[in-house]
Amino acid sequence: MPSTHTTLEHLCNALDSELERQELLYGLVRAQHDAIRVHDHKTLEARTEAIGVLARDSRHAETKRHTLFDQLAIAYVLPVESRNMSGLIAASPAPFNKRLKELQTSLRTIVEKTQEQVRLNARLVQRSLRTVQVTLAAAQPPEQAAGYPMPRTGYGKSAPVLLDQRG
Repeated sequence: MPSTHTTLEHLCNALDSELERQELLYGLVRAQHDAIRVHDHKTLEARTEAIGVLARDSRHAETKRHTLFDQLAIAYVLPVESRNMSGLIAASPAPFNKRLKELQTSLRTIVEKTQEQVRLNARLVQRSLRTVQVTLAAAQPPEQAAGYPMPRTGYGKSAPVLLDQRG
């Protein structure tokens, strides 16, 4: 089993990689916003696909981070209620505790920014959808009452009529 120093180094590196992924995700979510605003469906689809790839990468990396975290929690004999990032930061020696705290703060900040941007995107999509629904509703002819024809417009103009043999 690697030393706690090595495991801490691997965890910090894994968190650095996750921070880069989260920053890239934030950029993609902002690009989605721009694509939604200008109704650029191709760009929106491309950004959404890239977000899916990032999400898969992040899930795979999460397994590695959890493994490293669990090794450190065991090595530092962290109680169950302290088996979180703050507990690990408190138990870690310098300079790792400082580095882990900076990573925790940076990750929290970028995730919050991304969540806010996702909420803005959702509101923009909802507003666009309402506009489309109102436009479609306005483009459809009004419904007729059962059994009554629509009133004629353009008085004085007659429409061609088909007469049978009896006239």
